[in-house]
Order: sequence, then structure tokens, then C-alpha cells
Amino acid sequence: MRIRWDNEKGEGGYLDPKSPLHPQSAFPSCLPCCDGRREFGRVYGSLLRPTAPRRPVPLCDCMLVIVPTVFEAVHLLGEGVREPLLADGVARAGVGDSPPWTVATCGFGLASSGIGALTAMLAHGAAIGGGALRRAVLVGISGTFDTGRAPIGAAVVGTEAVCEGIGAGTGDGFVAASTMGWSQGHARSWLPACGDRAELATPDALRGLAAGPILSVAAASGDVPHRNDRAARHPDAIVEEMEGYAVALAARLCRVELTIIRGVSDLVGDRNPANWEVPRALSAVRMALTTLAGDPAWQA
Repeated sequence: MRIRWDNEKGEGGYLDPKSPLHPQSAFPSCLPCCDGRREFGRVYGSLLRPTAPRRPVPLCDCMLVIVPTVFEAVHLLGEGVREPLLADGVARAGVGDSPPWTVATCGFGLASSGIGALTAMLAHGAAIGGGALRRAVLVGISGTFDTGRAPIGAAVVGTEAVCEGIGAGTGDGFVAASTMGWSQGHARSWLPACGDRAELATPDALRGLAAGPILSVAAASGDVPHRNDRAARHPDAIVEEMEGYAVALAARLCRVELTIIRGVSDLVGDRNPANWEVPRALSAVRMALTTLAGDPAWQA
């Protein structure tokens, strides 16, 4: 991650991540946001040699938008976010009449999205145990288990992120990690252990959306029997996606309220991209974000 610094003379540049003065290595509590960023620059700025910056790195907001891929972010927020997200994994964009938000990519799938989300949160005001960042929203596409509950082309909001596939065995012999007695989200002094289900924030402004548990998987359902097997294990799940649970674990460590909004692009188990309605799904997510951005209670 590239860190911007400034000193009291107004000089600035980017700190090499390999430098011992990088705040994530030598000073993990001094993150590049708000007063912490300015204090870092005031104390250490005169010791650093700046490199030529491409753009300023944004300061923290009270809210962070997390998107798994640049593809989804461009469909949601326009071409203006493509280049900064490809370069730095972070951009500034807004919806409706809202001020620009910080937008960050977390990466695709359960393996990378938790690390990506935690990195984005720490870089924009969060800290392990709690920091300046209060809220984050994860957005992207998903598949539906039931078009009656979550129609294709609609947006849904998650009440829980449920992990599927981490444990032992396959098919009827699969045993989830929590059933084996393992908590994936370890307990800390400020929070209890977390099993295979992580609670999510559901803002009042999104009451009009279909709501329910979101199933987070390491590999998408490959066919109808695979879908039916998962639906039988998780009859309350409304959609299948691949990042929510990992991002939720990152958010709980930082005491960040996480909301997940997913656009429904396809039926779970349908692997033919010709049938997917990605633009419609992400258009519905954008409308939900616009509603959220206009809610004073949620922005407070």
C-alpha cells in the first residue's frame, strides 16, 4: 500500500512500503488518516525522500465502500474509478448527491477478500479493536437460490454472512468448522468468538430490499444438484457469493459495522454467462447505495 506524507513545510510524497518508517510496519497505530496521518508527516516528514506521486491518497471517511473486483466497481461507479483502482486499489466516487466516498477493492473470493478488506479498513481509519472508521458496505453480484425471494436483477441486503465449505469432507459427509468445534473468528477481549455465521448491519433505509442470510462460498455451485445440496444445508440463505464472510471477519476485528448489498445476476448453479444479468444486478445495487447515501441517520 502507498502512503502519502507531508511535513510542516507543505512538502509531500509517497513512502516506500519497504521503509522502516512505513506506518504499517514500524508504527501500526499511526495510520494514514486524519490526525494520525498529519502527525506522522509532522514528526517524520523531514526524514523522508519523496517519490513522484501519481495522485493523492484519500483521507479516511466515516464510511468505506468495498468492492471485490474492478469490473464490478466500474459498472457501479463509472469508468473514472478504473485507473485509480488498478493502480492503488482505492478511488473516490459517489452516488446521487452524496459527497465522494472512499472505494476500495478487496479481491475475489474467500481467500483474498478478508485480507484485502482488512488492509483497506486499516488504511482508511480503522484499527484492530476500533478506530475512526465506523461503517463499511460490501457491494457486488451474487446468485439467487430462489427467484421468488431474491429475483434476478434485484438487490438484496444481508442479515448474516454464512460460511460454506470450510471444514471437513464433501457432499452429505461435509462437517462445518463450527460443528467440529472450531471458531473461525477468534475471541478477543472486546468481542466473543464467531462461528460460521457473522452478523451484519441492516440499515433502516434498506428495509425495502429483500433481506436474509448470505452464503459465502469458496467455489460457486457448479450445477443444479450442487445448488440443491447447499440449499438443503442452508434453507434460509437467499443468495450465494464469495466474499461476505471473510470481509465480515475483518470488520468485526476493527469494530466496523458491515452492511452487504448484493445484486442478483443469476440463478445459483447456472454457469452459462450468457444467462447472467450483471448490468441489471449492479444497477439495482447502485440504486440501493443512492438510497443509503441519502439517509441522514445512517450517515451520522
